[in-house]
Amino acid sequence: MRPMSRPTPQQAAMQRALSSCGGEAPLAKALGVSVAELSLWLRGREDLPVSVYCKALEMTAGRRRKSPA
Repeated sequence: MRPMSRPTPQQAAMQRALSSCGGEAPLAKALGVSVAELSLWLRGREDLPVSVYCKALEMTAGRRRKSPA
């Protein structure tokens, strides 16, 4: 049995963006890519372009910040 691997920062960012957008189609639209291309990245079948990773980070940056007390 293979040990479970930890998601990469890129995979984690894409999963947060996917959750934030509510699915693959809305995320693909927000990123300006096709659903088919997004699907390949989400499943780790193709390398995620740096520009898309940066967009995903920007999309989720506000959610991760804590508001000042």
